[in-house]
Amino acid sequence: MLALKNTILGNLVIGACTCLSLLRTSQAQDAVKLQHRWEVEPKLGGFWVADEVERPAIIDVEQLKSPLRENRVYEAQRIALMQADPNLKNADAALPVLLEALNGNDRNRQLILAMTSAAVALSGGKEASEIWKAVEEEPLARLVVEAKLADWRSDLALDLWRQRIADPSSPTREMLIALEGLAEVGSTSDGPAIEAVLTSDWAPPAIKLAAARAYGKLVSAGNESLAEMLLESPMPFKQLLAAHVLATHTSESSLSLLEQILDGSADPAQAVALAAIVATRPKVGLEKSKTLLSHPDSNVRLLAVQTLGASDAEEDVKAQAYSLRDRTPQIRRLVRARLRNFALAERNPTYVNDVIQYYLRGDSFEGAEQAIVLCVELQKREFCREIVPLLAHPKPQVSVRAGWAIQELADSEEILAEAMPYAQETTQRLVNKIRVEKEEMNRTAFLFQAFGRNRYQPASEMLKLYIPKNNHSMLVTTRTAAIWSLGHLYADSQDEQLAEELAERLLDNTPNDPEDGPVKYASAIAIGMIKCPTSPGYLGRSPEFPPSPIAYATDWALEQINGQ
Repeated sequence: MLALKNTILGNLVIGACTCLSLLRTSQAQDAVKLQHRWEVEPKLGGFWVADEVERPAIIDVEQLKSPLRENRVYEAQRIALMQADPNLKNADAALPVLLEALNGNDRNRQLILAMTSAAVALSGGKEASEIWKAVEEEPLARLVVEAKLADWRSDLALDLWRQRIADPSSPTREMLIALEGLAEVGSTSDGPAIEAVLTSDWAPPAIKLAAARAYGKLVSAGNESLAEMLLESPMPFKQLLAAHVLATHTSESSLSLLEQILDGSADPAQAVALAAIVATRPKVGLEKSKTLLSHPDSNVRLLAVQTLGASDAEEDVKAQAYSLRDRTPQIRRLVRARLRNFALAERNPTYVNDVIQYYLRGDSFEGAEQAIVLCVELQKREFCREIVPLLAHPKPQVSVRAGWAIQELADSEEILAEAMPYAQETTQRLVNKIRVEKEEMNRTAFLFQAFGRNRYQPASEMLKLYIPKNNHSMLVTTRTAAIWSLGHLYADSQDEQLAEELAERLLDNTPNDPEDGPVKYASAIAIGMIKCPTSPGYLGRSPEFPPSPIAYATDWALEQINGQ
């Protein structure tokens, strides 16, 4: 059982160590938000975009001082969870309270552990010595601080770490922390002791990996024979260990070994080998990256794209276009951003157009997805005719984005006429009470807003089918978009009948079955655009008050009608 546990832990640590830095970079490539126009036009506030509403993270310092231990523990745990928030408030006031608690008389283990976690979360390392001294005799809390000392590049535990790696009976977790700490603040003199761990018979894979990483970081020359020995050994993950050992080497023999690993089949090791080559021999790494864009390991592909992206050469920008189809979202988004910047720089105006056309017409749904977004980012209206057929694409990642692109780009009756049958088909299914999936609903809502923005009159009768509540059978997203669009189609028309129908939706507060909030909001906006002289009477009967979005919409509508 212990061997199995060590093997599992080894796999977890190997995966985490190999991929973490790459994933941090990849996660920075956020997905594009497909914004409905009714959410932001007119600009009354981002009421309907929940993930954009910032909720400030605030530390309750008084809770940290509470006479009740459970309150202090709870607030300290909250701090540990909120630490990543750049807008965290009261951190400066909380840290002295935490330090005082760590030096206090209440040595309850849960309290000390929570306070320690909170203190290291708020400290930038300046208080390292005080925190370390306060918990040096608390085993669990001390490990929390030890793990952070490596990040702070503090040598407070250096002697302890050296003693620990010399003792094979040290617990795995403590051994890992010691090796990671030595990698940051140790010296080449620690090499022999770390090598002894790496080549030992007792160390499990997780510890051997940490030892290889530390050794490669501290000893930057002369490791070729050790790497060769590892590669010839029966050790698990031997290619990965050898790659880490050579991570900072610049000799030709080390390059040969890294290339051997890169050309092998051990995916995690290949990512480390490529990273080492890129770091120590950028030109070689650049050429290698061009051949790895279809590698089975997403970490290798991501590093290859990042390496090509660091080059300003046009041929290297073009080489990345292949990865617009990558199955990993972060990679294809990164490539899209590079192509967008390339197009905006106007270095080769036709090349990005060729890439867009290739993927819009191709078989890769991932490539089509990114090509559509690229069209919107670059305002490539000339591709609308290529986008319309993608409204029927079987993958919602493509069909929904196609609808969004038509909303954003379409500006001709010809394109809207081509898109109309797709909206009509969905409408007929809703009328017949046939189930419509969320993705199709959103795609259709985007098309409705394209009709509204362009005041495409042939859509008016279809859109009016979405006004009645009809037990909400026409769905809230499509109804909201349709009503908002009717406001555009009938702007300044003073159409009294339409305004009254919309007022019924605005004022529908039927017990147990009121009208949906977004529908009420869109109805008020549409009434304001229609500008019927009798509408203020209806608007004035709305029971909503700020900060309700509906109240802001009714106020806006009154301003439009009254000419303010």
